[in-house]
Amino acid sequence: HKESYIMIVFWIIGILFFVVGLLCCVPEYVRLLRYHGRVIGTITKIEDNGQNARAIFEYDVDGHHYTQKTQWTSNDVFIVGKTCDVIYNQKKPHLSYIKKSGQWIRCLVGTLFVIVGVIVLCLGFFFQSIL
Repeated sequence: HKESYIMIVFWIIGILFFVVGLLCCVPEYVRLLRYHGRVIGTITKIEDNGQNARAIFEYDVDGHHYTQKTQWTSNDVFIVGKTCDVIYNQKKPHLSYIKKSGQWIRCLVGTLFVIVGVIVLCLGFFFQSIL
């Protein structure tokens, strides 16, 4: 019975890593693949919770003004009043992100979690077959 508990632990850990990885990276990959509009925006405010910060930025597309927030990040890369490269969804311009605000890092971390999850699940299959 000890082997079955070990297998359950492998399955739980593998599935958790896999699911968390997908939740982290899939939305970011979608943004990177679907958002092709580019415009210069301005960082208008910084929200800071003591450990992380996010920028509030504004930009204009086809005469419409938009205000958006970045996701929380631990890097202090945002400066109020500084211009920023905004990448937006051309079909839905209110959906956007600032270039260099962590999309690739979230993709990388999420992908690594998916890979670890797959490896742990494969190890689970392997151990199940030999036990």
